[in-house]
Amino acid sequence: MTASLTGEVADVVADAEYRGQVYERTVSVSVGSAMYQMYQDGDHVTRDNRGESVDLVLLAQPINDVDIITSEKKGISQPGDDGADLSKWHTILTGEVVEIGLDLEPSQNGEEEHLLLDVGQGTVLIAMNRELEDLITDGTVEIGSQIQVISGRIDIVGRNDDGPV
Repeated sequence: MTASLTGEVADVVADAEYRGQVYERTVSVSVGSAMYQMYQDGDHVTRDNRGESVDLVLLAQPINDVDIITSEKKGISQPGDDGADLSKWHTILTGEVVEIGLDLEPSQNGEEEHLLLDVGQGTVLIAMNRELEDLITDGTVEIGSQIQVISGRIDIVGRNDDGPV
C-alpha cells in the first residue's frame, strides 16, 4: 500500500527564500471541507499547481507520545491559531495502522522505517520514534490498531500523480 492523500492545492507560500531559490514552502491543501497547512522543502507542489487536484505522499514526525485509542475515529486536525505555541503545520492524526515497516526512500533514508496510518481521507506515513518502536515490539501497536499521533508538522515528501519529482 502507498501513502496517498488527494486534495486541491489552494495556495503555495514561500517561507524561506534566498537569492531567488525557495528552500521551504507552506502548501495549503483542501481535502473535502477541511483546509490543511503542509510543510514542503522540495518542489513537489508549486504555485502553478493552485486549483489542481494532487495525490500527495505525506510524512508526519511524532513529537509527543503516541496514544492508543479505542474509538474508530479517523481524521486530521490542525489546531490553528488558538493562542498556543504551535507551528502552523502542527497536526494531530487519528486513524488505523494499515502497514508497519515501510521504507520511504532507501537510497536517501537508509533503514528508516515508517508506519502507514489510514486517516479516513487517505493514508499518511508516520516516522518511527523510540516510543512507537517499543509499542510495536511489545505488541501494543499492530496492524488494525487505532492510534493518535501528534506531529509538529506534516511534510509533503512526494506525489503519486504526474507532478514534478
